[in-house]
Amino acid sequence: MAKTPTKRIRVNSADPRVTAALDAERALFDHYDLSYQVHPVGMPEYGIRLRVLEIGSGQTVLFVPGGSGEAIQFVPMLAAMSGYRAIVVNRPGGGMSDAIDHRGVDLRCLGIDSLTAVLDAFGLEQAPIVASSMGSLWTLWLAQDHPQRVSEMVHFGCPAVLLGASAPLPMRLLSVAPLNRLLFRLTRPDSAARVRNMLAMLGCSEDMCRSLPEPFVEALIRMFALPTYRLAWLSLLETVLNLRGARPANVLGPADLECFEQPTRFIWGDNDVFGGVEVGHRAARLMRDADIQIISGSHVPFVDKPEECARLTGDFLSQQHRPALSLAPDKRQAS
Repeated sequence: MAKTPTKRIRVNSADPRVTAALDAERALFDHYDLSYQVHPVGMPEYGIRLRVLEIGSGQTVLFVPGGSGEAIQFVPMLAAMSGYRAIVVNRPGGGMSDAIDHRGVDLRCLGIDSLTAVLDAFGLEQAPIVASSMGSLWTLWLAQDHPQRVSEMVHFGCPAVLLGASAPLPMRLLSVAPLNRLLFRLTRPDSAARVRNMLAMLGCSEDMCRSLPEPFVEALIRMFALPTYRLAWLSLLETVLNLRGARPANVLGPADLECFEQPTRFIWGDNDVFGGVEVGHRAARLMRDADIQIISGSHVPFVDKPEECARLTGDFLSQQHRPALSLAPDKRQAS
């Protein structure tokens, strides 16, 4: 059961920072020649509203980003996929979804409730989920507590704190209050150079960081400039990490992984700084129906190698394909 949030920040469409983010998002989609629709999904029990993007047509797949939760992370990869209707969540505080102070809620409940709200809003009883990092942790929590809602899973990189995996030191420092307020002001990714530094911290190569399309970098800058970003990001890190690594309450251990029955694919960069390939191999062995594909890349392999990740994801989903199960019309939530 959710606690009462201590603080929320609602997105104000008249805020110039929001307008700039909308413009940058639109330019990014134009760059990749993709069209998209925006759907608001209410979470009244938390007093927030999520902003969900719908892209493409075909088999319905739910996408859940990592980091601070911006859906646009997946755009380069989605441009390389066809035959899929991608429902992409902007997690609370990311991508113009309302922000919440993660310290004031039960994080596991928030993750499960967020994904359930999106599935219900789109009338989906069950769907495959593609996720990364914190989005992967939320997906695994949902698959564990409500296995009937998740048909298959694809996880890019090391899911957050999986098997006690940690995070780079700069991110762990950002989990320590009040030091993190000062560090945030000094390191906020508010320029192209700082966005590239952030990606380098995730293990991305110098060449890859230099080659990122300008609209992608600009969209990230504008998303990180939103008034929701600071509260959501710092409170999330304080909830999940400490200076030594993962907070034990959030960790999925061996016994947890042994219970999953959903077909699962890990797509793991060989330079994932959150958890080495040995963590991925161990996770795949523990799960009942999992494989792992190692590629050259970082913690965000779908940014490093979007075409390769699109192919590996599509191959897996096509092998597992089954029709999406829909809720009865009277059970659907209005979005």
